[in-house]
Amino acid sequence: MELKVLFNTARSATIEIADGGKYHTQNKYRLTLNGKDYGTTDIVITNLFGLKPDKEYELKVYSIDSVEENETTTKDKVAAAITFRTDSESFTLNVRAFGAKGDGETDDTLAIQTAINACPPDGRVLIPKGVYMFTCLFLKSGLRLELMRDAVLKNDGRTDRLPLLPGVIQSYNEDSEYILGSWEGNPLDQHVSLITGLCVQDVVLYGEGTIDGNASVDGWWNKARIKTPPFRPKMLFLNHCENIRLQGLLFA
Repeated sequence: MELKVLFNTARSATIEIADGGKYHTQNKYRLTLNGKDYGTTDIVITNLFGLKPDKEYELKVYSIDSVEENETTTKDKVAAAITFRTDSESFTLNVRAFGAKGDGETDDTLAIQTAINACPPDGRVLIPKGVYMFTCLFLKSGLRLELMRDAVLKNDGRTDRLPLLPGVIQSYNEDSEYILGSWEGNPLDQHVSLITGLCVQDVVLYGEGTIDGNASVDGWWNKARIKTPPFRPKMLFLNHCENIRLQGLLFA
């Protein structure tokens, strides 16, 4: 069995437990980080959250059969082990400090977007536990955006509040085009998506939280077969972007 660290941030890591399984591992494993129990997994690609910045970790993986009941740090019969260091982090910007309520009723769009825009290099925008109603958010280069466990970004469902992305914008001399909106690969006008990245790079969206599109039959889907521009938004829309990573989040 081979153990790999595929990716890490200042607060998380993604590991691969390569024991011949595809999605599920062939065996169940118990994990320890620096000698402390980190629970069990039977998933080949497993995410680790709640880590500290700029810290070295030793990850050990035990076959579940080799760990006796009530024992979480057995030192023998280790299936695999690896060490890694998390990235450094400059500052954490908690969206609550910018006025976000997370009460499931208040429109938190402006507060969250302000935190994103204000985030310094090597910083993190943190969305803690709560339900944050929003219309749409725009990413920026170098952003690390974390949704903690039980944090939900929930679209408010008011489609009339979403701005538009033109499909094609002509250059001044009409020699070139700037393509923004798209539908099924074609440059067509669309509503701005819930989370949009335009010409950004080096972005990480991660955590144990949920991004809820809050779609309904009475909203976007009552005319699903009638494609009349502007088209429906996506949950996540990236255009002219590089090095964008998603880790752990649930899109619902």
